[in-house]
Amino acid sequence: MPIDINILIGGAAGQGIQTVGDLLVQVCRKSGLHVFAVNGYESRIRGGHSNVQVRISDQPVKAPCRPVHLLLAMTDETIDRHRDRLAALWWRMTRKPLLTATRTGFPSLKWPKTPAAKSWPTP
Repeated sequence: MPIDINILIGGAAGQGIQTVGDLLVQVCRKSGLHVFAVNGYESRIRGGHSNVQVRISDQPVKAPCRPVHLLLAMTDETIDRHRDRLAALWWRMTRKPLLTATRTGFPSLKWPKTPAAKSWPTP
């Protein structure tokens, strides 16, 4: 099965969004995958919105793609700005994010109420 996934990481400027994106790109490249990354410098002021989009594939890629398969949102603003790009069936069915940031900045997983999900350990 071919690999072609689009990840968008977003949050407030100063939270290390660009650094996380750079690290993800380096890890993927060292793993032999092809990567295309786009940095969104919408705000250079600390606290403004910032994002990075990383497309990862096992084939050469020459452009980003619109649908986002994984949205890592450190702020509610990121969800509001990019929710229309989510390709995930979970979002289309529930209109609720699966991964959101809490006030302390640690991720909070919202699992569906299935037997498998109830047995999965959460942080």
